[in-house]
Amino acid sequence: MAFKQIGSLNPHGAPVMRRAIITDEVVSVLQDSIKLVSGFGSLGTGGVAVFGHVISHERADGVGVETSGAAGSQSGSYIGTYTASATNETVEKVVAVCDISKSTLYSAEVDAAIGTTTGSNLLGYNIDLIDEDTLDESSATTGTAQYFGWGVDSNNTAQAVVNIHESVVFGL
Repeated sequence: MAFKQIGSLNPHGAPVMRRAIITDEVVSVLQDSIKLVSGFGSLGTGGVAVFGHVISHERADGVGVETSGAAGSQSGSYIGTYTASATNETVEKVVAVCDISKSTLYSAEVDAAIGTTTGSNLLGYNIDLIDEDTLDESSATTGTAQYFGWGVDSNNTAQAVVNIHESVVFGL
């Protein structure tokens, strides 16, 4: 997992969970950053407000999935990655259960050596995604970006500690 939950800014630590039906033909993995596209959950991209991070995959009735969703997959094949069908939005309606809290802290992979761009390794800089599971190291800025940076993860010095800054739900 390129994003990993490592804590919370909330002293109670509870996530804020919301469900989003997964966009047709999207392959999502636990902890992926999710955005909304036409009311459905899709993989996060740079420059678009974040909906949340995938905590689990569930069927429309609220029961966890048991297959990977891939064509012909067997029962028990689900191991954190789900492939939505071409009719997921209208028929299966499998959802990504997401933590949408701006208080959740993540250790996040960056696409280049952290600190190459001034600020990508420093407290108080913001940073955008390059894709659903990796931060764009060169996007570090004191201006607005998708994630707020807390500096380098002391347990993995190649990763940044971040929390959602640009939220589609809660704004800036």
